[in-house]
Amino acid sequence: MQYRFGSPAKIELEYPKDRTGTQQKFEYTHYMRALVDLNEINFSVDGVDYSVVDDYNGEEKPAQSIEGITINWPGTSKKEVRYTCRTKPKTDYTDLQAVLVEHN
Repeated sequence: MQYRFGSPAKIELEYPKDRTGTQQKFEYTHYMRALVDLNEINFSVDGVDYSVVDDYNGEEKPAQSIEGITINWPGTSKKEVRYTCRTKPKTDYTDLQAVLVEHN
């Protein structure tokens, strides 16, 4: 598994660079109940925390669906940054649950 940010012609962040044993470098969190499905993949690069999120909350009116990434610089004065996807990405976390360490 690998996270890449940027365009195919100019990748700005590729994590991890080494493509062996990558599953141990990510944490996966999943919470689900009626009308709510929250998925989060977390990793850290050089002291910066990244969270890839795919959340659905049908309890909100109207229902909310948020897909994107949150970037946080713990221990600094930098504010958390969130980027949301413009269009709904195709996602399937079924296989991911089997290969990543799941944290509840």
